[in-house]
Amino acid sequence: MHTTDENIPAARAYVYRWFSESFLTLHQRQIAIDWNFTPLRDALDYLGFSGFNPLVNILEQLLGQHGESIIEEYFALYYGGQDDPVPPFGSWWIDGGFNGPSTLAVYEYYEQFGMQPDEEVQMLPDHLSIELEFLATLILEAHEYASKGDATQGTYALRAQREFLHTFVQPWLTPFCQRGMELAGKSFQGAWLQLLYEFVNADDAFMATLDKTEASI
Repeated sequence: MHTTDENIPAARAYVYRWFSESFLTLHQRQIAIDWNFTPLRDALDYLGFSGFNPLVNILEQLLGQHGESIIEEYFALYYGGQDDPVPPFGSWWIDGGFNGPSTLAVYEYYEQFGMQPDEEVQMLPDHLSIELEFLATLILEAHEYASKGDATQGTYALRAQREFLHTFVQPWLTPFCQRGMELAGKSFQGAWLQLLYEFVNADDAFMATLDKTEASI
């Protein structure tokens, strides 16, 4: 992957938004009729993550086979009230309950960048979809600053990506995905969680190379 390629930020942001929007769509009890996995494959290929495309193929096959039943699968896994629940909210995993101190902390982090969750999306700010959308926003913001020659703000937004990921996302994403994959098995959600987990870890490793590049300038 060429770290100076200006199309890289667009591809990274696309993948994060794909996860955010596909998850939110299911929560709204909908399956987007225009779900097209080809752009996702293209973005992953462009980022050098073509090894993830077999999982994308599995998702496409499972969606074709099961259709709207994956909506019920979604709610059963994340909101089904099972003995060991898998709620997609950071505070549940970090603080041991909903709307805890980490919820306020993540909201304050959004405010630093002038972002507030969409009022139409009635979710706590530490919901998985909102956190992934914020990462996409940071990626595009860093690129915009860099393209305008504002190296200081560009570096700040770039490093904020890793800070946000390490402080607010990864501490709960790992147990969330692992528990979800264990319960979901070879279902659509099982494959979706595996792809999310592997992509985020690969992107974190990529961001580490960006930090080193910035430090050497």
